[in-house]
Amino acid sequence: MKNNDIFNDENLRRLLKEHVGQSAPPSPWFTKKIMNRLPPRRVRTVAFIEYGVYAIAAVLTAIFAAVYGVGCYHSGAVTIGNLAVLAIYFGILASIIWLGVSPWLEDEKPDAENIRN
Repeated sequence: MKNNDIFNDENLRRLLKEHVGQSAPPSPWFTKKIMNRLPPRRVRTVAFIEYGVYAIAAVLTAIFAAVYGVGCYHSGAVTIGNLAVLAIYFGILASIIWLGVSPWLEDEKPDAENIRN
């Protein structure tokens, strides 16, 4: 009999389900011990640079859109092309803002339900 006949997915799933109820006894000191052994958390300087680039890009995009919009208004005729360019500026600005904000909103940790599926 080969090893992969013994340890196939079905046997492994059955083995894990048999031993699901078994767990380690609760220890209030476990988390503190683990956290004390971890290295200190470093501040990522790259993150500061990344957010700085997002801020500069957002400000420049807003300035260009405002200048373009004012220019269109003063020209006396607003065309569909002008509105399309302004919509593109707005889309770019919204995308830049989403790139900067989304890491704070989508902080999903893997849990047992996500791992099983």
